[in-house]
Amino acid sequence: MEVILDKVNNLYSQPEIILHSGFATEGFSLPDRDRLQLLEVTPDNVAAICEEYGNIVINLLPSATNNYLLLDSNSKFKTRFIIEFSGSNNLAIVGKDLSCSGNVSFKNDDGVFILGGETKQQCKLSIKLLGKGSIFFFGRHSSANGLTCIMNGENTKVIIGDDCMFARDVWLRNSDMHSIFDLESGDWLNPASDIIINPHVWVGQDSLVLKNAEIGFGSIIGAKSLVNKKIPKCSLAAGVPAKKIKDNVSWDRKIQPRQNKIDYVRDFSKKLA
Repeated sequence: MEVILDKVNNLYSQPEIILHSGFATEGFSLPDRDRLQLLEVTPDNVAAICEEYGNIVINLLPSATNNYLLLDSNSKFKTRFIIEFSGSNNLAIVGKDLSCSGNVSFKNDDGVFILGGETKQQCKLSIKLLGKGSIFFFGRHSSANGLTCIMNGENTKVIIGDDCMFARDVWLRNSDMHSIFDLESGDWLNPASDIIINPHVWVGQDSLVLKNAEIGFGSIIGAKSLVNKKIPKCSLAAGVPAKKIKDNVSWDRKIQPRQNKIDYVRDFSKKLA
């Protein structure tokens, strides 16, 4: 338990270092620690955890040890969500008021999966942490009609800020899954890397976001785009690869933009200037 407690303490005391620099300001919200209960996942208590928290299914491989859940007292999934532990020293942190279905698989050791909670609408997630020390963060009020994330490579991160929106069949891949090397030098040319999606980003249907991508606050990614680099804040980008086609724009979940949302994006954008 000491390893996991250290991990939790570091996450909550230094999120801007462990996770992303944005945690030092706003737009990246961890679940309220005071409401969270730490539970070790063992063969003896899996059934009790699933019954208490509702719609959680836990698959625990015999070789998996020292894995923990840090759950809000209201972390009751409204639809079925599967958590699979294959490795050891992994941690899943889940906030309150979730409308989330899907699965997360810890295929290695020392992984961290965080759901900020308070989802505005149904979320469909499929997350696989294949690399040792992988960190996946899905911010508060964010939603997804069908988001798949495959993480590989040691100590890499996929960070998604608060109030993001993903359409159907969006994929995040922080690794090419197979190595490419230079024949002369033998150098490894395509190591895994992080993906950062800042707060209030809308990613359109059938888009693919790859390693080294960073999407700025308030931006929109058009359907069927491939993102593999930095996209500026409050911009519309689309294409393969995605390129900025309009700046100084943002979006609202409603069919007609609300004035309070316009004011929020304007104010937040000025803070980032």
